[in-house]
Amino acid sequence: MHTKLNYFLARAKPEKREQIKYKLFNENFTEAIAVGGDGTVNMVGKTVLGSNIALGILPAGSGNGLARSLKI
Repeated sequence: MHTKLNYFLARAKPEKREQIKYKLFNENFTEAIAVGGDGTVNMVGKTVLGSNIALGILPAGSGNGLARSLKI
């Protein structure tokens, strides 16, 4: 049995938010994985807020305050 993953990796600057939002919603992704620090997680989190898209976090920033608080 093969499971198809339908996720989008997001590592972008805030000015790319609309492009990320367009891709996530128009290509029917079910998961968004924020790769970066607190700013990237915040941007991607705001983008998927209120949707059925799950948020994953892959800490890769300089501070990673949220990731440290969540112990990930």
